[in-house]
Amino acid sequence: MNKYIIFLLICLFVMGCSDNNPEQIEEISVSEIGTCGTPAPPPPAWFFESDTRGLNNEKYYNLNVFVHVVRTSYGYGFNKETVSSTIISNLNRDYLNTNFSFSLLGSEYIDDDNFNNLPSALINPLFGKNRRSNAINIYVLTTGTNFNAAGQAQSIPSTACIIKGNYYKESTVAHEVGHCLGLYHTHHGTSVGERGSGTCAELVDGSNATTCGDYISDTPADPNIWNLCTYVGTITDANGEFYSPSSSNLMSYAGKSCRTQFTSTQNQRMLNTVERNYGLLATIKPWINGSDFFATSGTYSVDLADRFDVQWTVECQSYSKQKGGYEAYSKQFSGHSITIVNQDDASPSQLYTITMRATFGDKTITETKKVYHVMVYSETGQLRWSTSPDGSSSSTTQVGTINLKDPFNSPVKVYQNGYLYLYYDDSLGGNSVTYPDYYNFQFMEGPGSSFTKPTSANNAFYCPRTVSVGTSSLRAVLCISINGYVNFLSIPIQVLPAVN
Repeated sequence: MNKYIIFLLICLFVMGCSDNNPEQIEEISVSEIGTCGTPAPPPPAWFFESDTRGLNNEKYYNLNVFVHVVRTSYGYGFNKETVSSTIISNLNRDYLNTNFSFSLLGSEYIDDDNFNNLPSALINPLFGKNRRSNAINIYVLTTGTNFNAAGQAQSIPSTACIIKGNYYKESTVAHEVGHCLGLYHTHHGTSVGERGSGTCAELVDGSNATTCGDYISDTPADPNIWNLCTYVGTITDANGEFYSPSSSNLMSYAGKSCRTQFTSTQNQRMLNTVERNYGLLATIKPWINGSDFFATSGTYSVDLADRFDVQWTVECQSYSKQKGGYEAYSKQFSGHSITIVNQDDASPSQLYTITMRATFGDKTITETKKVYHVMVYSETGQLRWSTSPDGSSSSTTQVGTINLKDPFNSPVKVYQNGYLYLYYDDSLGGNSVTYPDYYNFQFMEGPGSSFTKPTSANNAFYCPRTVSVGTSSLRAVLCISINGYVNFLSIPIQVLPAVN
């Protein structure tokens, strides 16, 4: 008896430890029959427009993914790095033959017992938790004790889905992301469990495939009668024909291990959905990685699988101080990452047009990025200003430009208790309005040194009432920093009396 009690105590100890051990949590088994909780709203009208059914697979999108790993309030649960790498790897495997790939934007932990258990009342609140507007948000529950599905997208389409436990390792993720991108279950409208208002059963001969079922013409009618990867149904459709659904389709309820692909029309439906949905459009990640400005050199790369052959063309327009005009040249590169070296880093104005072309089989991806190198110079740029009595753009009453060759003939005017705004325009397009993060304006001496800068803008200055009004201009030293290059200008400032 004593040995039996000791054995029970050991078992209880091991079980208690495994609840708190992230490595043990990784080994939770998954069920092949976990279902999907995604709601299925009526499809949009454009689903039924003939011009959206043709195949036009020239575009290829890279979508951002943000992974939220939900753990206990004490921080016990899955490892976010392990979960994130598995999800991205599996998504790119499952979407290999589509026009989509996926990149990890980031990951985080949400340590909350309530969200980790996820009763139905907290599903929608979880969808809003730390949600990124520029990514498909995947919430992975470590346990999901009260969550009665393997996964659930917020809607069709959507930019968020929930995955329960170790289903993150399965085709469940690709299935739920498919819902996010506009796909219905292959058995939608045909299975007894998914018939509702506005739905209709798809016929085996496909004659109503674009208006019934899952609204996809090349997915076979599916009544959803599966024993893992084997269809075991014996029923017939309205015409008396036997069903023969596909067990490999990722939007079916066949066994998770046999779901491996999408059809070409499903691929087209996802492309059409992304292009019509503002939320999904915001998740598209530019292919070319790298800064918009560089000084002596810049490195640019693409997040594409090694199977893609990547070629680059770099065209440069550069102003030569020595020659007093613009020069142009181009270079060719190959590989997934390239480094561009500035041939004239003393040039005050350069535009690099970088074109990337990647090919694999019948897929071609082309993208262009513009990159700038800018310094303040009278022949290639213009310094503008505007002033407002109260900070409102609608009340701007004075505007002007500063002659960089002879700045004291064009004074800057600013109101007491008002705001001054500065802008630099580069002749090739690297402007402070378009690229504010690369610019900073700061007064160093003179009346401008008494101005204060609002935290909301790097080009705005508030002129307090304590600054003296003057009918003549006073000299101020302005520092303009552009991507690390610093320029000092001596400019005239005239302070006008406050309007109110």
